[in-house]
Amino acid sequence: MKKFVTSLLIMMCLMLPASVSAADRVSKIATGSGPSSGYYYLIPMCGTNRCLTMKDGYTNEGGRVVINLKQNADHKIWKIAPSTGGTYTIMNKKSGMVLGAKNNTTAIGGTIRQRKFYGLNAQRWYIIKRGSYYTIQSSISKRVVGVHDNTNAAGQLVNLQKASSRTGQRWMLVKASNASSTSTAKTLKYKTTKKTGMSADDYAVLNNILGAVETGGQVYGVRDYGDYTAPYTNSSIEYTCTLGWGAFYGEEAQLLVKTIKARAPKTFAKIDAKGLIAKKLKVNWVSTRWKPNATEIKLLKRLITTTTGKKVQDELMTKLMKYYVSKCQGAYTKNTFALIMYCEIAHLGGTGAANRIFGKCNGNYTLDSIVAALKTEYNTSNAVGSHKYWSRHMKCVEFIQKYAA
Repeated sequence: MKKFVTSLLIMMCLMLPASVSAADRVSKIATGSGPSSGYYYLIPMCGTNRCLTMKDGYTNEGGRVVINLKQNADHKIWKIAPSTGGTYTIMNKKSGMVLGAKNNTTAIGGTIRQRKFYGLNAQRWYIIKRGSYYTIQSSISKRVVGVHDNTNAAGQLVNLQKASSRTGQRWMLVKASNASSTSTAKTLKYKTTKKTGMSADDYAVLNNILGAVETGGQVYGVRDYGDYTAPYTNSSIEYTCTLGWGAFYGEEAQLLVKTIKARAPKTFAKIDAKGLIAKKLKVNWVSTRWKPNATEIKLLKRLITTTTGKKVQDELMTKLMKYYVSKCQGAYTKNTFALIMYCEIAHLGGTGAANRIFGKCNGNYTLDSIVAALKTEYNTSNAVGSHKYWSRHMKCVEFIQKYAA
């Protein structure tokens, strides 16, 4: 009997990957629950304007995985499907390949690559729900998938990490809409409303919507107050940084920091003890093309995520939205649904873009009419109605009907 047990233990050890230490062996995870099968954007909470992306749209084996701007593109969309023992495979929509650690490593820092599915345990993942987010854990170790250095810089690598409280290890799964759902031939049947104007509650709904589509991973009410986007990330003409949940750029970003300094001078001085940020408030960020260094980025994030910083962000966004509302009411309509759509479009492309879209509505400002006007620009590359902004607009329409009715 003793020989049998010894032989059995030896066989069990041989079945485990040689690179996995005893401390890293895992059994089937019983806690939490996984997602339903389907296509998703995988969005890290360290930068919710980013999503898991196959670097350069690579379709061959060995392609690296990074985070980059969330857009409607197949190399940014992942099919999650149940596998064995409570695990899942994560397959890129464009390449048809699945994720796994390079060389099946379990080491901290091991990069995540795509390969054909060979049925390896290293290509299977536990995707565990933790409240509003998920963790993605290797099926052969305790390592989890996270963004390198926990930053939201475009092109940042994704690798295996020791589980911690880092937001770069927390993933929001947002269902990717099918391309067919954006067909211009689709018959629209959206809700209508007789409500006019904007109450305080409506402005709160509007901020929740904009937070979701700007930095909240399209999850209603989620907003990333500490969001930092480096110069040139979203556009070749964005010369300086973008700050906060509402994507405040240039002079708006500078006004945000100036207001925090004026409202909470002691807190500001404590955080910016060497006066690095205070010095930059004396020059124009856009004209000087200021690109904050690593130290300055950390200071900016600390400032905008203070209690005062969060409050100022909310106030500045509401003030900007009231300006857009006044423009829409003066030129087009006072209908509440339409006002919110005008604000969403204007915040994306400016009042000129919003006026162009509303000018195509011919006096009919229902959601159907506004969406139809946006669809006239669906095949363009950069206009506000472009396909790459479509999921944003559809989420806005969905949230308006659900929360502003």
